Amino acid sequence: MKKKLNFLCITMLTLIVIEFARLCWEMKGFVKFFQHNMESIFADGSIDWVLFWVTIIAAALTLLILYLTLIRGLISFVKFMLNVNRDKIFVKDNVSLLRKTGKGIFLYNVFTLISILTGYFISVQFNQPQSLQLSWAYRSVIYPIILAFFCWVIAEVFAIGIKLKEEQELTV
Repeated sequence: MKKKLNFLCITMLTLIVIEFARLCWEMKGFVKFFQHNMESIFADGSIDWVLFWVTIIAAALTLLILYLTLIRGLISFVKFMLNVNRDKIFVKDNVSLLRKTGKGIFLYNVFTLISILTGYFISVQFNQPQSLQLSWAYRSVIYPIILAFFCWVIAEVFAIGIKLKEEQELTV
């Protein structure tokens, strides 16, 4: 059973790392877009500076929160894996770690949607209209949401397992 649970944990950890790599790749694309269009943005002088800085600060804060929520979920999941390898499987700490992992991944998705919309508004503000591809946004968010709900379901299974274990220990 421990091998199967370790395999599941490694698979899930791999998915989280792949999502983090995808996020870094998209950030690289945003930076390239911004660098490429920097000259044309500032050349015509018709930019609203207040809106520009508010947008840039909002984008930076969104990305910072995006990274922090994903890292929080990753750290919680690694702690869960370590507990499993120490034969601490049905303990209350694992339930809270799995809930934190699910919460981190879910918040990551919320801020991913915010960053997609922020990127769209930045491109519109800089007169570089790009179509907001809802199918792309859907695909980039739906799989991590499924992963977050999977974490929450597994956390509830562990909570029920802990309750059953406690009831069994009380039975003579």
